[in-house]
Amino acid sequence: MLFESRRFKSGSRIDYFSRRISLTKMAVGGPFWCPGPLGRMASSWDAGREASMDWDSVLGRQHAALKKAIDDCLADMPTAPIDTADTQQLIASCIFATILQTAAECLDLLEKSGSVTCVGGMIRGALESYADLCALIEDEHYALCMTATFFKERKRLAKNMRASKGSNPHHETLAKTIDAGKEFAEMTARLAEMRGMGIKPLQNDERFAAAGLTHIYESLYFSLSLDAHNNISALQDRHFGERDGRLQIMVFKNNRPGQLAMYYDALLTTVIDCAFRLHTFLKSPRAQYYSQQVGALAKFKEEVFGFPTPG
Repeated sequence: MLFESRRFKSGSRIDYFSRRISLTKMAVGGPFWCPGPLGRMASSWDAGREASMDWDSVLGRQHAALKKAIDDCLADMPTAPIDTADTQQLIASCIFATILQTAAECLDLLEKSGSVTCVGGMIRGALESYADLCALIEDEHYALCMTATFFKERKRLAKNMRASKGSNPHHETLAKTIDAGKEFAEMTARLAEMRGMGIKPLQNDERFAAAGLTHIYESLYFSLSLDAHNNISALQDRHFGERDGRLQIMVFKNNRPGQLAMYYDALLTTVIDCAFRLHTFLKSPRAQYYSQQVGALAKFKEEVFGFPTPG
């Protein structure tokens, strides 16, 4: 759909604006994020390779692989040896359930349309869950950090409710069920108690660091955050078009194949690696199967994208 059209002229404001945004995208990782090990760029990637790839075949194979991975995980969940009396196992399994639901919803959207805007933000959320799952499996006390983070948000809400003094209609509604002063005092006390135990709320970068996934936070997660926050470069990707030398503002612009490949790769890697980690943690007999799937995914990346198989 065309809202506005202006003639591109070399050196014009719109030309300068477009070029500056393109340079920003290149600085983030170029127009094509190479689906190597999650969140890492392939230094040997040939930029011209993207244009010569059979994207229908690649995306079709990724779609089928993601659907199978989700179906496998859903089929295994009812029989997974989860001890619901064990807090660590219970929360880890719930996090994995969230990852599966998110992946299934992304798959549904990707299947229905070649123009998606919310999938990047959804994957960003799944990566946060990925980090929480990995950190929790490594440290049973990580659940307390998750609780502290929740208490911090409750305290912030109570603080904002007190500060608004009735000027925010949403706070007025909440005030019917929440005593802001009492809530603020209670959360302050609980957080102080937890800090005395060495437990503190976590920022997003600390969540990824606790999981050993800082490389993902500093690359893929950063890139997806541009989509989630409607960064200016994301707006260009979604809505800038050109026809007869004129700028077009498009509502439903198809995603680049390389971007869709990134989405599929991020979802595939997250689902399969989390399944392997969870089933290994639970000492499930299915852990071996998911270990094989981790290896199969690495070989697929090497075959399709030319990224060396680790180890």
